[in-house]
Amino acid sequence: MERGMLSKQLLWNRKASNEKELNKSSSKTAESEALRISKHKVNKERTRQREAKRQDKISSKVKADMESAKAEERRLERLFALAASVPYYGTLLNNITPDIHKTTEARKNDVYMSRDNSLADFQCGLQQLRSFTNDRVFSDIKFRLANALHEAGVARSTYARNVVRDAIPRAKEERTTGIQPY
Repeated sequence: MERGMLSKQLLWNRKASNEKELNKSSSKTAESEALRISKHKVNKERTRQREAKRQDKISSKVKADMESAKAEERRLERLFALAASVPYYGTLLNNITPDIHKTTEARKNDVYMSRDNSLADFQCGLQQLRSFTNDRVFSDIKFRLANALHEAGVARSTYARNVVRDAIPRAKEERTTGIQPY
């Protein structure tokens, strides 16, 4: 019997301690809920302010875009007015079709055009040869050195670079960067 009484008493004690913990936790829950509600009010105000700032930023960006579009329109109007004041503007629009593969007049004039019969004149002896002879070309030591390096197959090596640098010295130049030219 004592054992039954002890177990009942133990159950009652546990129940009482659970109720005390529930009361404590419910008071903590109530405090935390009150704190949460106050934070929610503060956060709601902050959120409203941030949203207002964001909307202001978006509206100012839209205004700036509209102003830049208007400025671009005004610039294009001035440009077209200037183009229309050119006397040959109408002929440019009507007669010329764009062709990106067409060569320009400057490029046509850039090409050397010899007479068709110049080779025949040279063969007949009517023209003089205006170039260097083999003796004249091979008399230059620089050319002979380059030709020898090329025939040896070392023309583009560091050895060839050093040989040319030693054989053909350059004038001493003041270098501010310290970078060697060769």
